Amino acid sequence: MTDRGRCLRPRSGPRPAALLLWLLILASLWLLLPGRSMAGRIDGCDRLSRLTQAQRHWQDGAQAESVTLPDRVPRERFSGLTRARYRFTPPACTQETGLLLPHTGAAYRVLADGQPAQRIAPADTWWLPDPTDDSLTNPRVPVLYRLPAGTQEVQVLLEGSLFIPVGSWALTIGPIEEVAQRQAQLYRRSIDWTQSAGLVVTVVGTIALMLAVVRRQRHPSLVWFTLACAAWVGRGIYSTATTLPLPASLFESGVALLVFLLGLPLAIATLHLLGRWNPTWRRLSLATMVLVLGLLGLGLWRPELEVTCRTTVYQAMLLWMLAQCVMALRHRQVIGHWRGWLLVAGYAALLAGACRDFLLVQGVFSVQDDMQSLLVWGYLVLLMAMAVVGADHVMQALTLTRDLNQMLEQKVAERSAALERSYEQQQQDRIGQARERARAEERERIVREMHDGIGGQLMTALRGVERGAFSQERLAELLQESLDDLRLIIDATAADTRLLPALAACGIAGTRGWRRWASS
Repeated sequence: MTDRGRCLRPRSGPRPAALLLWLLILASLWLLLPGRSMAGRIDGCDRLSRLTQAQRHWQDGAQAESVTLPDRVPRERFSGLTRARYRFTPPACTQETGLLLPHTGAAYRVLADGQPAQRIAPADTWWLPDPTDDSLTNPRVPVLYRLPAGTQEVQVLLEGSLFIPVGSWALTIGPIEEVAQRQAQLYRRSIDWTQSAGLVVTVVGTIALMLAVVRRQRHPSLVWFTLACAAWVGRGIYSTATTLPLPASLFESGVALLVFLLGLPLAIATLHLLGRWNPTWRRLSLATMVLVLGLLGLGLWRPELEVTCRTTVYQAMLLWMLAQCVMALRHRQVIGHWRGWLLVAGYAALLAGACRDFLLVQGVFSVQDDMQSLLVWGYLVLLMAMAVVGADHVMQALTLTRDLNQMLEQKVAERSAALERSYEQQQQDRIGQARERARAEERERIVREMHDGIGGQLMTALRGVERGAFSQERLAELLQESLDDLRLIIDATAADTRLLPALAACGIAGTRGWRRWASS
């Protein structure tokens, strides 16, 4: 951010964009309120019911235990790769039924009577090959399965790294059409809305960046913001695929890396926006990047440390977000009063979402079917806040540039007019000086002619009178000649007013003709 950008004078008062953002935040908070829990008993196949009891088996041979879903995973199990088996006894149905699994704590497979259950994906994953029914399913996506008629046992096999200390959610079973409606509702609330809002924010940021490029404005904050939006879209595509795009050991590390690639550009964009980006922050960002890549690599090398390394990556990013929240609070006046508070509110929403997710992991909050990560929504609120602040900042910079251009044009016009007046004055001074030089030369010429002509004639007459050599008639003739020469000199100095009319009467017309005649 340039010095000129730091000195932008913010316009006072809220704007429609800010009011729209606050409405979006309130709407988002309303959407995050817990929905109605589905209550029902397993009393048939003609309506929705829930499977809340299961037998849990750990791969290490621990004794099977009966659990009520969603179940809490013991803390000692919350490390490394988890392999667990949940056994359910569905109601005996004489027709096909639908089975909805909202979420699990790790990647999983579903077996119906020992065979892979047919998955009914909510949407095609365009960037992945067609998965098989035996492929690992993404634990973050609510998925619908088709159970054959007469299914006696359903098994959920967890095979991956836990992202939350919960094994399995309660299963919903019933007619396929009704279960599909419930699945579509969960999918829309947990995935579609965040993805759509993220795309809108990305479009806004890209348009602002293109506008700045077209107007030749340098705004590094917009470049980093656009990179953060791209990371958001990439995170959404990657983490909401129905089946895992990578092996289970790599999937959660990939999510952590994308969150890092989302958070760090946002922090750098904030520093550019506040005019506080300097070599110290540059070194810190590079050190954080090296630390994150090292931790993720260590987690892949030592699977038992994968959860710890991934948790450290999230904590490092939250420290960055906390630091940027403090920076935005301290230097909010740089970008204007309401814009500064809007940026602070975005970071506060992100930190609040992170605190809520942390308390959820610690078991303070109960797990619901439509549970959503408020950290994701916090990032979305921060993206929306930065989109409004960045776009408004660009528009203000463009307005300032336009005003500066108009001021410059006005000053150039005033300077041009002053130069023209100065040139005219100099021309007049030159003409006046030329006239003065002409008058001086004319006076010298008159003095010289009087000295050489009339002076000589008078001296001749004076000497002749002293010696008595001239008669009275000759003396009168000499004096008359001197007088005529004097008149001729006087007439020559006023040729335009006296001599030219007389010359014209004699047939000698025009100043040039007179001058040619006089010079001859």
